[in-house]
Amino acid sequence: MATVTAISTKGGGGGKKSLEYICRDDKTENKKFVTALNCSLPTAYQEFKNTREMYNKTDGVKYYHFVQSHPSGYKIEPSLAHKIAVEFAERTFPGHEVVVATHTDVDHIHAHFILKEVSIRCAEGARNHGLLNISTDDFFDIDMALPADLEEQRKIAGFLSNIDKVIAQSEAEVRNLERQKKAAMQKIFSQEIRFRHDNGTEYPEWEERELAYCFEERDTKQVPTEEAP
Repeated sequence: MATVTAISTKGGGGGKKSLEYICRDDKTENKKFVTALNCSLPTAYQEFKNTREMYNKTDGVKYYHFVQSHPSGYKIEPSLAHKIAVEFAERTFPGHEVVVATHTDVDHIHAHFILKEVSIRCAEGARNHGLLNISTDDFFDIDMALPADLEEQRKIAGFLSNIDKVIAQSEAEVRNLERQKKAAMQKIFSQEIRFRHDNGTEYPEWEERELAYCFEERDTKQVPTEEAP
């Protein structure tokens, strides 16, 4: 069973040193198992600070630090442990800027979560969302069920990794199509590319018109009619 525990941040300043610690290369396999949510890893600390200043939350607690631990000797694939940690952070800290770092340099693989003190929900009033209606200890001392068989863990991790690859490939294809569309539009509107009739004859030359020819000014409060829908 995995447990999530709150770590004291007293004397931790604004969290810069804690961020540097949890993201150390020797603990995360050169940051292979580090994920930044709602922020960018290289600038996470500055983004935390900027958000606190934006909502006038510069006093008191600057950040929170939690650890999701797996029992010593419990065999779990690092990739699966990290996926579980990231999913936990996404569900538990919505709206927060969070850095998730899974440490694999010890027998008991564990994940660190560092997040800024304020989120969009906190700025609105966290109690309105039920986020602070239970104690920190009760909320974060949560048990999580995990597959005991290492082979099943590997299959789960492999399945999720394959989906990630498909998503990444699809995103790359979309970006490539968007670039092709942009290039095609530039050639079309510069008339480098011209279309023809189905019988192969050319369309007439393009005309130059003022924008007033293409657009009609109207009052946005005007009630639509058949003449001016």
